[in-house]
Amino acid sequence: MIDNKCKNCGGELIYDVASGELKCKQCDTIVDIPEQSANAVKIDYTSSSKLNTSNEEYAQFSCATCGRKHITPINQELHNCPSCGDCNLEKNVSVSYIPDGIIPFKLDKEKAMQSFAQWLRKRFWAPNNLKKLAKTESLKGTYFPLYNYDFNCHSKFSGVGVKTKTGLDGKSYTTRHKFKGEREDCFVNYVDSANATIPSGLLREMANFDYSQCYVYRTEFLYGWIGLDNNIDIHNSFIKVQQTSKQEIEKRIEKDSKYDRVENLICETTYSGVKYNYLYVPVWVNYYNYKGKVYNCFINGLTGKVSGDAPKSFWKRFFAILGLIAVGVLFYYLLG
Repeated sequence: MIDNKCKNCGGELIYDVASGELKCKQCDTIVDIPEQSANAVKIDYTSSSKLNTSNEEYAQFSCATCGRKHITPINQELHNCPSCGDCNLEKNVSVSYIPDGIIPFKLDKEKAMQSFAQWLRKRFWAPNNLKKLAKTESLKGTYFPLYNYDFNCHSKFSGVGVKTKTGLDGKSYTTRHKFKGEREDCFVNYVDSANATIPSGLLREMANFDYSQCYVYRTEFLYGWIGLDNNIDIHNSFIKVQQTSKQEIEKRIEKDSKYDRVENLICETTYSGVKYNYLYVPVWVNYYNYKGKVYNCFINGLTGKVSGDAPKSFWKRFFAILGLIAVGVLFYYLLG
């Protein structure tokens, strides 16, 4: 591991997005990170699978407000929670689970803020003064922990297909038909959150990460950045993945059927060839407080894709409803 102090001036070295190397904050000296192999290898999942623990000590900062725990190199300080902005942090020395791989940030803070501002402009129902927050609120580069799976599924299914047709007499006629079958499905890079405070659905929504840029983990990638702690066991994660992937298979069965809708669907799925790795992926986190409530916005650190919440303006919705009522009244008098 490279020391995070510059040998020229003693300043702090941080991972630099532009160069992909370490850069001194004071004198701009560039220090090469040793060449890393891309495509962190997935390993077979078994009932005895467990994550690797670190031989190095990391600092863990626990937020008393939102409950999230963040990881930094041992001699790196964190003054505000990246998730909610609170400064009430408790620091502990932690030997954390280390990722198998990491996808470094490619999107710098300025471009991430531009993505956030564009996202805000598309929020039609958002209050007008919310747009100012794109320039004033905190934006933190944070590595999110996730499990990344590949697996095959074999499913046996049965159900009742419903078809509705209109007869020559103009009436609707419904017929029901029993059906059954088997299918094969393959899931690649199916991600699941390794932290309970980050919904897996949100990660999948924004998880168009380029896994060819996933490097074997090195602590240097974390210099100047933050990692969110892991608090979900790999086995509990895979139980959830089985449930969510089975739901997706059931939707595929319904979509691929020749019926208008499907009732009483029974699907039995077995899993094989399961492989996984534990990764850190880059996410810019922007929290903002609006009328006493904290909102989070998440920006993919590779592509700039944005997911998150925004408040809705009461007055915009109020006047929209008034406008619809006025149009309705106008049509009533014109047609009356």
